[in-house]
Amino acid sequence: DEDGQLWTRVIITASEEDTHKVILYKSVLEVSSVFQPTIAIITVNYFEKLAVDSMIENKVTFVRHKAGESNVYTIGTIGPHHVVSTKLPLLGRSRTAQISTGSTTTRLLGTFQHIAHVFVIGCAGGVPHYTDYTKHVRRGDIVVGYPNQEEYVYGIYEVEQSNEGFEFVSTCFKPKSFELYKIINSIKQSYQQTKYSNIQYPWEKFLSEGIQNLSSHNIDCIPPTHNDKLYLKMDSGDVVEVEHPTEQQPQQGNSSKQKNYHSPTLRFGMIAGGKNVVNNDYLKTVLSDTCNVLCFDSEIDQVLAAIQGNRTESFLIIRGISDYHDGTLNKDWQCFAALCAASFMKTIIYKIPVPKKNYQNEQDDEIL
Repeated sequence: DEDGQLWTRVIITASEEDTHKVILYKSVLEVSSVFQPTIAIITVNYFEKLAVDSMIENKVTFVRHKAGESNVYTIGTIGPHHVVSTKLPLLGRSRTAQISTGSTTTRLLGTFQHIAHVFVIGCAGGVPHYTDYTKHVRRGDIVVGYPNQEEYVYGIYEVEQSNEGFEFVSTCFKPKSFELYKIINSIKQSYQQTKYSNIQYPWEKFLSEGIQNLSSHNIDCIPPTHNDKLYLKMDSGDVVEVEHPTEQQPQQGNSSKQKNYHSPTLRFGMIAGGKNVVNNDYLKTVLSDTCNVLCFDSEIDQVLAAIQGNRTESFLIIRGISDYHDGTLNKDWQCFAALCAASFMKTIIYKIPVPKKNYQNEQDDEIL
């Protein structure tokens, strides 16, 4: 403002006016001494944090009372668990961004020392397939970072010249603890058996609630389905629009062209980053075929390195697909895609075991 002060916008919906508190703090000790969340949620963009916070109840948002300080923590509950969410100030390959990203993550885990699981939530760009629906990652899909044969869930890929033409050089990450993947495997198995039924999954319910929550504050998060177009670059350099591959419905034996975006498709595979790969459709297809890379984001290796450096053994990456690049191009889809990822995160958090004495809301478990 005119006095040189920086402001942080905190969304409080009409239904939360009496319950969502915003507190200015001078020292992190003021926060950590009172609240002890066991789950941390990290986002990169403002709209991603809005999506995550729409899934949290009993919210208290702490804003650093100092000009130039960007640390904002929102603490609350998801089911029986206490969680804390924050947004990174910078992301990218510049030295400043890498230092800022790593230090913010380290500060988060240092402030809240009871964190057992870290979720990294946000948007990404899907790797399209022009003929096979089962391999075609489309806008509105949910991609869960899932272990490959070497148990890696995330990788940064670069391309170097070799005698064979080119080769990939990668830095890959995997959690030390796969506790969350026991939950994911159960959901995955159930989903594959029931995805052609008419049942409503928990993440679909949470997605609908998230849309209603943000829409009540005039935040547009309804996807413009008319512009979910797929383009193919020809050998001549021309770019042409093509049809999305369609799904074969087993019980009917025919294909379904109408996609229900409010019933997101779940996909499980590696998530990747890499600037000189993301701009090359051929290289992305090769990585998809060889490493089961399903989508690309704006590179979070510094976040994962900081998580592992702080001895947090369990982390999970969930991406909502907003474009076919790296999740940064199509603003019209970003809020909805982030809500898709956040809704699946909420589903998993509800299923994380807690001591019986802390489990007070039996009704929450019934929807899962």
